[in-house]
Amino acid sequence: MGARSVNGRQERIRGSSAEDPRGPYRGLCPATSSDGKKALAEWTDLSTASVAITEAVEEAGIEFDAVGGPTMGADALAVGITAANHSRWFFICKQPKGHGTGRRIEGVPVGSGTRVLLVDDVVTGATIVGVVALVDRGDSAGPRIAVHDIAYLPMATYADLGIDPVRPEKVAAIAT
Repeated sequence: MGARSVNGRQERIRGSSAEDPRGPYRGLCPATSSDGKKALAEWTDLSTASVAITEAVEEAGIEFDAVGGPTMGADALAVGITAANHSRWFFICKQPKGHGTGRRIEGVPVGSGTRVLLVDDVVTGATIVGVVALVDRGDSAGPRIAVHDIAYLPMATYADLGIDPVRPEKVAAIAT
């Protein structure tokens, strides 16, 4: 992927202060960098991010059958990317629903051999062909994903947003 395409994609996500008074990275700012739902709550922001992600995935040569990830975090992006490239979406529930279909995966059926574009977390039983992060808040995800020969495409990084990185040891301390 060339610098021109990355810069153009980042410029679309950022917007310019002349076009958007909210400034760099439109809905993304230090206050929303850990809350993608808040950052993408306006259709314009979701559409911009979804088109940029779709372009990045296409430029990386990634082909997928469905896009999705854990519900709630992946819901907006999965639907936005589906709209941008006319694909199919799925959401992964933390546990099977106790009503309705009772499924753990809602949307298009995902199974062995289904090529998925994961937009939030890891999924078991499918072939992951790419991982997209709206914001990469640290330096550890890219190398960890790369060792599995999976494309990793962050749309913005902590440096882009002017915030401090989250270190793995900090995340471990929070989780315990």
